[in-house]
Amino acid sequence: MENEISNEYIENAIVELEQYFGVKEPVNDEPIYLLIRNNEIKGAMKLIANQLGLPIGINITNIPNDYTAQNSNTQFHSTHLAKVHQYGSGSEGITAQVTIPPSLPLFGSSALKNYPINVKISENSTDSPVTFSLIMAHELSHVLLYSMKHPKKENEFYTDLTAILLGFINIFKNGRKIVKTEVDDDYSTTTTRTKTTTFGYL
Repeated sequence: MENEISNEYIENAIVELEQYFGVKEPVNDEPIYLLIRNNEIKGAMKLIANQLGLPIGINITNIPNDYTAQNSNTQFHSTHLAKVHQYGSGSEGITAQVTIPPSLPLFGSSALKNYPINVKISENSTDSPVTFSLIMAHELSHVLLYSMKHPKKENEFYTDLTAILLGFINIFKNGRKIVKTEVDDDYSTTTTRTKTTTFGYL
């Protein structure tokens, strides 16, 4: 994912998206993080949606970590939102997924107000409030692009850039990578293992 697109591609995408949305000041992220830490996940998602200009309703389905044993309503149906280390392999998998219905109303229409959007989140997805905020800003940016019938609505790079332009720049900067370090001590040696998980597509 990293280094798979050129700077020129990103610059052109930014210019194109600015014509649709302009650029917003960075969102005040602390209220979002506080809601997540207090397990008020729907409230946090509403703040993210509001920043994107989406007056939608949000329904949450919690997916257990062993979701593969569950029925189709409690499974994810995609596989590539996170990667581990620079070579692209990893085991983090999906942490959230938004279902965009074919009947999604147009952006700006009264029908979009409180229109129900279904979101699946994994059990441990809120362990890092900043990364969860990044993931949800990305997922809800898909909803925004679909509601505008944007020609790049399925493009993951454009979706990340949409969220960044609409105020989530610091959340993307701070939540993009999670580094976990484990230290094993025995009598004669110390072994340190570091795992870096990268979220997003840029």
